[in-house]
Amino acid sequence: MGYHSRVKALKPYPPLIFAACAALMVALRFVAPGPRVADPGLRGVGLTLMGVAGTVAGIAAGLFRRRKTPVMPFQLPTTLVTTGPYAFSRNPMYLMLVVTLVGLALCVHHGAQFVIE
Repeated sequence: MGYHSRVKALKPYPPLIFAACAALMVALRFVAPGPRVADPGLRGVGLTLMGVAGTVAGIAAGLFRRRKTPVMPFQLPTTLVTTGPYAFSRNPMYLMLVVTLVGLALCVHHGAQFVIE
C-alpha cells in the first residue's frame, strides 16, 4: 500500500464533512425548536454569501484544472497555484465551504445553526 492510499484511508474527505454539516443544519431547523433569527433580510445575505462562495470555489477549481493539477484532496499535486483566490488564501475552496455554511445558517433562520459550524 502506497503512502497516498494510506493517507486517503486515514483522513476524512472535507466535502463530505461539509455536506454532513449542511444536512444537520437543515434537519435541526425542522427537528429542534429553538431561537429563530427574525430578520428576513438575512436570507438574502445568506443566499448572496452562498452564491459568492460557489463562484470563488468554481474559479479556484478552474485554476487547478487549467494548470492540470488534481482538484481532489489527497491526490498528489503537480503544480503550485498562487494566482486568483490562491493569492489571498491558502485553501480558498475550503474557506468557501465555511462561507457556504454561514450563508446556509442565515437562510434557515435558526440561531442554533452557528453551533454546528
